[in-house]
Amino acid sequence: MSTTSRLAGRSRCGSEGVIEEAPGKSHGIPVCVAGREPSPPDGCDGARVYAARRRDAVSWELTADMDTVVAVLRRVADGDDAVLANLETFSDFRDAVSGLRSREPFLAEVFLRAAINAALRQAFTTVQGTP
Repeated sequence: MSTTSRLAGRSRCGSEGVIEEAPGKSHGIPVCVAGREPSPPDGCDGARVYAARRRDAVSWELTADMDTVVAVLRRVADGDDAVLANLETFSDFRDAVSGLRSREPFLAEVFLRAAINAALRQAFTTVQGTP
């Protein structure tokens, strides 16, 4: 997680959101107050590479792969059971499905602030021993 700390405001900014200490009876439990998308996973070669892969995941090649898969599925739905017996069609279909699967980790995920705050509450109450 790439974050920078702002000591005076007791908050951290990261690519995944802004985490601040909750006002009032927070007991030092941070809360996520803003965010847009998840941060890069470990082992992805950094935020810039992850962002580039996310852009590539929704490129025109995605559309071409989807068109290939849809064309084969339509033929199967129309009763052409031998469509995948053609080696070129089968190879194109296999490559398209593989391309679609390889994009899955880089497609946008939902940023669930409520779930993040619940996890922060649980983690900090467990650590601090408060109810």
